[in-house]
Amino acid sequence: MLKSFQGYQPKQAFLSLFTGIVLWLPVFFFDTSKITFFHISQCPAEQIFRFASSLPFIPVLIFSFLFWLFIGYLLIWLNRKYLFLETRTFFPLFLSLTVIPLTGFRFLITTQALTLPFIFLAVDRIFSSYRKNGVDFSFYMAGFWIGIASLIWIHAAYFLIIIFVGLLIFRPFYIREWLVSILGVFTPWYFFGGIYFLVNLNLKGFFIILQNSYYDLPVMVSGNLFLLIPLFYFVVLILMASIRILFAYNLLKLKNRKAFQVFFWMACLLVAFLLIYRDSYLYFGPVTMIPFIYLISIFFISGKASFLKRIIFDLLILVILASSIYRIIIS
Repeated sequence: MLKSFQGYQPKQAFLSLFTGIVLWLPVFFFDTSKITFFHISQCPAEQIFRFASSLPFIPVLIFSFLFWLFIGYLLIWLNRKYLFLETRTFFPLFLSLTVIPLTGFRFLITTQALTLPFIFLAVDRIFSSYRKNGVDFSFYMAGFWIGIASLIWIHAAYFLIIIFVGLLIFRPFYIREWLVSILGVFTPWYFFGGIYFLVNLNLKGFFIILQNSYYDLPVMVSGNLFLLIPLFYFVVLILMASIRILFAYNLLKLKNRKAFQVFFWMACLLVAFLLIYRDSYLYFGPVTMIPFIYLISIFFISGKASFLKRIIFDLLILVILASSIYRIIIS
């Protein structure tokens, strides 16, 4: 089955989309009264998304699927532009449509997940600076996109660290590039604070919003251990893929090595965040997908589709299906 998903032909795109639809179908059998399909956390831009909490199940489901399909496209687009996976492939699309079933459909989308497109744009600006001169504006825009993301999920501001990591990896030290990155992050906040002041004629409420957004994190409701098995399997895949990339690291092109260095530090930041806020990990867990999906993709698409790889991939499909079926049973 693995061979059918490798490559960059229309067949692989269709199979990834079709498999994603099939794996999402069990959600129709869930007890919708026990699931928050669109979880809205406190954030500066909360009122923009508040209307979504009252939408019926079907529109939210369709929007969620299309959103994760769009994220799959962004995963493909970023690799197609910089080729750090060494080849073009639709495999990240398949993973993006199955990462939500791995969480057991506790919910389909969160405000934290909505920051992903802006994080992709920031990473794109970092990668575009490789061996180029006059890239101040690129790093300003990287900071700007992180600033937009932090209006949706304030903790996304921590991704400024990734911009600094990119500066260390891709660029010689120019203080102006560091300063414009910080300026880019604060630009959306400047306009947001200005608009809030014009509407409310004071900034006290603005700072209260910041405080509530930072400290009021949603707490995960305890679930059945069986629903965590897919996540454990995903972690095992990450470990196997990490070992694979370590052995092949010196064979990668210099540009690709630098890209995976950025992904490595992004993964470290996200793991640290998961450990600190472990009671809320299912709410922002999908944000961790960028480095790990690329890591797992290169594990499955590089080299030959050996018997062991095919078994591991088939087990991944079975684990997702088993999790979804079990979720139907307990609903």
